[in-house]
Amino acid sequence: TGSPLTITEVDGSITNEIQTLTLTGNSLSISGGNSVLLTDTDPTNELQDISLTGTNLSLTNGSTIDLSTIGLGNGSNTANNTPTVGASGVKMMKLVEAQCQHNILGTAYIGADDNIWAHGHGGQYQYGVPGLTTDSYKPHIEPIDPVNGSKKGKWMHVFTDRNTLWAITDSGEVFRRGQDYNGQMGNGTATGALLYLTKMAYFDNNNIPIKYLYISPTTPNNNEGKAIFALANNGDVYSWGRNGIGQLGIGNTTDQQSPLIITTLQGRNIIKMTQSGGGGTGVSVAAISATGALYTWGYNGYGQLGTGSTSNFNSPQFISGVNAQDIIMRRWSYGTSLLINTSGNVLGAGY
Repeated sequence: TGSPLTITEVDGSITNEIQTLTLTGNSLSISGGNSVLLTDTDPTNELQDISLTGTNLSLTNGSTIDLSTIGLGNGSNTANNTPTVGASGVKMMKLVEAQCQHNILGTAYIGADDNIWAHGHGGQYQYGVPGLTTDSYKPHIEPIDPVNGSKKGKWMHVFTDRNTLWAITDSGEVFRRGQDYNGQMGNGTATGALLYLTKMAYFDNNNIPIKYLYISPTTPNNNEGKAIFALANNGDVYSWGRNGIGQLGIGNTTDQQSPLIITTLQGRNIIKMTQSGGGGTGVSVAAISATGALYTWGYNGYGQLGTGSTSNFNSPQFISGVNAQDIIMRRWSYGTSLLINTSGNVLGAGY
């Protein structure tokens, strides 16, 4: 209401000013956490020009807001040897670091404001400035692309890897952002990119709530597709993406561009999964059911699947005689599996 607000675009791009402006009294704030004080307490008579020069958003009254994008989350990409408070100004509830190497780094958080915040590398649209391939040096809010609908629940989990950012709500919706390789985005294609957090239509359209994601590690120096596993609320497992060694567990070695249920595990009430290896030809996978049954599949060059052989398997194999309570597969090892059985013993297989 009141006088109009004039906005002047000065840098030639209309996609790099994704911020929410809020006026409270005479304080104009942006979602990045900064604010400027307008000249009086009447919010209806402020005729101001807003212009962007570099990373500075300026008002004609002389005030500016720094929009510089947020490694360390402190607005700089310079190494720091002491703990530094990030610049978002929002209490963070959960943090994850990108599971990748070779200078492809990123960090994501769930904020107390029920937003996903991220900063880091943006070369594949994963953690940088939303909508761009620009690195982000300060935490920013990840906007949701409404193409498949807005989220219904609150953010519950956030996941990161080399090329993508993933998040799940407490109502079981799956969102992701980043570069597609080998169908890992699960949207029916093997290429392209999602510039903003976008809901996976498959699970929403089929009323399949997801409670957790497992994302296979990627070879440190390569941009390549990953195997993605979604654990549904009912204990069924869906997989898609890279399948060069049969790691999707669907009975073949063909990459999948959309989620498929792993039929061998259907109705088994899976409660936990783990993966190891790196890249498309070295991923080993294990799953534990609510009754302690252990299933393994994928790469088995060092016997890490515990099947009694070194043969690879493209569908889950039941490992008899093991009542499993917990299991891990070392992510960057030659092939090592360690599990704890219900008696509290530690068992190992592989290299």
